[in-house]
Amino acid sequence: MQLKPIQWEELQGLEVRVYRNLLFRTQRVMSVQTRQRKSWKLAGHTANIAIANVSFHVSEAGRQRVIREQCKNVHAWVQGLCVGETGLVSSNTISLTYDPYRDSSFVEIGSLKPISNCKLLVVREGFVYASPDALKQSEQDDLPLLSQLSLQTEQCQQFRSLQAIAA
Repeated sequence: MQLKPIQWEELQGLEVRVYRNLLFRTQRVMSVQTRQRKSWKLAGHTANIAIANVSFHVSEAGRQRVIREQCKNVHAWVQGLCVGETGLVSSNTISLTYDPYRDSSFVEIGSLKPISNCKLLVVREGFVYASPDALKQSEQDDLPLLSQLSLQTEQCQQFRSLQAIAA
């Protein structure tokens, strides 16, 4: 398979989908797609790209197919607005990974905290880095769940108190 060069001037500011292309086994290559009416079309391949207003997507059905068939397919990607070919990687960026056999979402390397979105994503030589807000956002995503769990715990305690009084 041959690398398709990207026309960066045409891509800047457009909505893109980016995923790791595993057909290039000796390189860390990302495929970049742009929206064409109701579908997505390959814009090209790159090892470096910066994307803004990023959301992370994993098709659970696709992930389960990978696990079941032990054969990789495109089922996880990032989506956002193309900023350009280069992006700065600072010391406070977060390194990300995705492993369909271990994770149901993109995660921070090390802590394995799930990431759902971020303001800026930089792919540098095939390695993926997110802006620090990615962790804060994932913690905020957990807040409704945590408050729901604490409410359920409180309701259970009240119910047990009433049962103790009735007995």
